Amino acid sequence: MLKKIKDRIILGAISGVVTSVPVQIIDALLHERGITDVPYGYSASRIFLAKNKTKSPASKALSALINFTNAGLVGTTIAYTLSLTGKDKAIIKGAGVGTIMWVSIAGLLSNVGLNVQSKKPATPLLSFAEHVIFGTVCSSIITKISDDSLFPDKDIREQDKIPLVYTGQE
Repeated sequence: MLKKIKDRIILGAISGVVTSVPVQIIDALLHERGITDVPYGYSASRIFLAKNKTKSPASKALSALINFTNAGLVGTTIAYTLSLTGKDKAIIKGAGVGTIMWVSIAGLLSNVGLNVQSKKPATPLLSFAEHVIFGTVCSSIITKISDDSLFPDKDIREQDKIPLVYTGQE
């Protein structure tokens, strides 16, 4: 039997990175087939590189690093959300966090600093779907590989729960 993860940041980072791999593959396939016109990689690399420097192998590696970092941060956000609210309805909560991240990253950041705009209506719609799928799958993974002591569920004794914020008291 696998040992359950008791650290929320490690839990979120692992869950987020694992979940992001198939989502990035789906995004790349949609772009290759011409269904979307702005892939994640392009948006991610535009944070650090000029528009005409986003096609090189180094920029693609940078994009992957940015995407994995972002996925780990979103996974950690989902882990903390579930720690605050409990594992009940985890898929809905994960979808909610995914939606918030889509609005924040794809909506606000792309219009404020990145200036990455799509010419195809399917691109933002499919990006939304990918973020919701990411949130639901990530939250599901979190509930499977985490220790129950991280969550405020009723069936765990109070002294067995790991506090959300470390206070130095035991």
